[in-house]
Amino acid sequence: MSNKWFDQLSDRAILLILLVIAVTTSSASFAFNIINEGLHAQWIEGWFQNFSTEMFGAFLGFWLLGIIVDRRRQEEARQEAREELKKRLIREMRSKDNATALNAVEELKAHGWLDDGSLQGAFLVGADLHGAFLAGANLSGADLTNTNLKEASLATANLEGTDLEYANLHRANLGYADLRDSDMGFANLHGADLRFSNLQQTILDHTTLPDEALWTPETDMERFTNEEHPNFWCSADPKSPAYRSDEEP
Repeated sequence: MSNKWFDQLSDRAILLILLVIAVTTSSASFAFNIINEGLHAQWIEGWFQNFSTEMFGAFLGFWLLGIIVDRRRQEEARQEAREELKKRLIREMRSKDNATALNAVEELKAHGWLDDGSLQGAFLVGADLHGAFLAGANLSGADLTNTNLKEASLATANLEGTDLEYANLHRANLGYADLRDSDMGFANLHGADLRFSNLQQTILDHTTLPDEALWTPETDMERFTNEEHPNFWCSADPKSPAYRSDEEP
């Protein structure tokens, strides 16, 4: 029972008990010093002095330790709150409501969670990310199956090993994106910008290419990724990030 009683004491209560004991023993030592004389009185006085000093030391040590522990608890609480916020925003990012998903992306960006690895392997199936700004995002290994990424900015994004099957990437900006080992089967890339994107080992089965043609094993993908290709493709759609006017070199 005594252990349970002690465990229930707050840090403030323990500090108060230590302070009361320290003040009481110090006062007793002071009183003995004034009232009594002789060896016995000196011994009692010395004992009270030593005990009161130890109690003040214990009080000070416990107080300082309490400050350190309290700061650590506060930091752990902040970290836990940040993790919970991050999880909530990732859940909201896969929302089928475009406004909710875009707001989550903006908050993730503000916290630096788009490119720090927080979205690696994220489950975002069916999300409505139409027009999302995900440039530079680290989405490697994420599941973006059937996700609406129409007109999204994914320039320089890390999409290595990402599942983009059936994804809508109509007029999306994928310039300089890392798409190695990703699965883009049945995805819609109509009007998308693939300049300088890395498509090594990318699955493109039944994929609609930027020029609306379907991918075949004979397709020369450098037409879309390499600007120096003699037949480099540019979009005639001003809304496409791959658009080039006749006036441009």
